[in-house]
Amino acid sequence: MDNYGQPVPYQNHNQRQDTVYCNSLYQSEGGRQDLASTPYMGDPQIQNDDEVPERGGSNAAAKPQVDYGPSMKIYGGSSAFTIIESEINGFQIVCVEAALVKGNGTKQFDWENKVLFRFTRQEMYFFLAVLNKLLKSFDFNMHGANNTKSLHLEWQQDKLFMSVRDTNTKARAVAVSAPDAFLLTMFTTNCFLKNFPQISAEQLVNTLFNYVNS
Repeated sequence: MDNYGQPVPYQNHNQRQDTVYCNSLYQSEGGRQDLASTPYMGDPQIQNDDEVPERGGSNAAAKPQVDYGPSMKIYGGSSAFTIIESEINGFQIVCVEAALVKGNGTKQFDWENKVLFRFTRQEMYFFLAVLNKLLKSFDFNMHGANNTKSLHLEWQQDKLFMSVRDTNTKARAVAVSAPDAFLLTMFTTNCFLKNFPQISAEQLVNTLFNYVNS
């Protein structure tokens, strides 16, 4: 039975690895239910993912200043995601690199043609709310230099469906299993709490609960 809207307290996740590898079964976007969600437009200035340097790249003129930290990977049958800690102008968020399988008979993914999606600090509120099942689904729209990127999150029974899109390209989608969604929740919470070291994970979730249900 779904328990959306109920707080799920847990202990602070202090221990981390540089990379966590997860495997989830792929579910095509056509198979998901169409559930009501609230699109968030946010601030186009902050959401221009293409103006910030990518990992391993050099772009001294790019602003804002971005530093990358630990990451975790989630694999599906046709897509894979890398979730990365990012610090933008001193504030910790996460970003998503989404790649399609190469389709050459191997399990290799085409990271050279990945889609980069970066959450804003305001959107971290909605991302954490979905991860903690306080919201069932959410759409993050109007990202990228031409506002063509979007990310869809939706709980489907015990799986978290994630889909990253860029106009005129195939969607990158993974149905994240419950164990992998748990790791993603811990990873994201640990990242966000670095902005507020005086707050526990339980306080964060309870505060989210109060805002979502207000």
